[in-house]
Amino acid sequence: MQLEQIHKYLHLNKQANGNVEVMYAGQPCLIVSEGLMGSIWRINPVFAKLVYGANVWEDIPQCMAGLDTTEDAIAEGLTKLYDLGAFQKEYDFPEDTYAATMKEIQESAKTYSLVKTANLFEAYVMYKSLLQGLQGFVSERENDRSEFTANQKLTPTTGTKKIKIKNSAGQVVSTHDTETEAMAHYKSIPSNTGMKIVREETEGTDADITAQLMESDVAYTKWEQDVKTAHPDKDLKFKGRVEKGMDTVSAELTGVDRSFGVWDQTTSKGTVFTPEKEAEEDNKVQAALKKDKTFSTKK
Repeated sequence: MQLEQIHKYLHLNKQANGNVEVMYAGQPCLIVSEGLMGSIWRINPVFAKLVYGANVWEDIPQCMAGLDTTEDAIAEGLTKLYDLGAFQKEYDFPEDTYAATMKEIQESAKTYSLVKTANLFEAYVMYKSLLQGLQGFVSERENDRSEFTANQKLTPTTGTKKIKIKNSAGQVVSTHDTETEAMAHYKSIPSNTGMKIVREETEGTDADITAQLMESDVAYTKWEQDVKTAHPDKDLKFKGRVEKGMDTVSAELTGVDRSFGVWDQTTSKGTVFTPEKEAEEDNKVQAALKKDKTFSTKK
């Protein structure tokens, strides 16, 4: 790797919780978070599994000490990935590989928990702990600790769950394949008072996700306004895209081959891209990388 070329592949995504997600060639490879001991890096399990075939529960190195700055933590994390074989080859994966691998990791957490524990409830507690360890990489919001939920969560799922809109009497008004479609239809109904959006669950039950989707809709509106505020001189268009297993909305300018912001429909999180600020951050990362001879410029 030539150090002076790294800025072409890195992008820092500032998350709402204060973490910094490091994207390499469009794929998240690290997350850096701030703690009492300093800046701590974590390797993205999907990136590790795809790049060097890691067992995500046993073969991913941990950051052992906090670093002085976010840039130093990024540099150390990238160096560790480099030592493991990252950034040295080109990979051409089929579409949906990232999403499929993330699902595989979540399913493997169930298997790993069942093997390592004595009973189902202990397995569920361990499963939750593993997902919490992947916070920032996996979205998991379930807080119920009942044995029913343990059975539900640790049972492999098959088929596609439908999203339905029901009226106050519990009758199905419409059925949709995605939450995005359901939310759009829900908002288009002239009088939706008493109606709710539900997602099919196992055992024939439905989970009410109306509040969750409404919260996401508010967050999306704020992200869209943030993008417009960051680029007030641009006539941006917000276009939905489904590429490589990711359902996103991209803020784009007609005739310009770049995105000024991206909204992830799966995680309900948005990013605003600001080239000038990103260039400044890139310089800081490169300065930190220069401290490590692993990334010395090739001659």
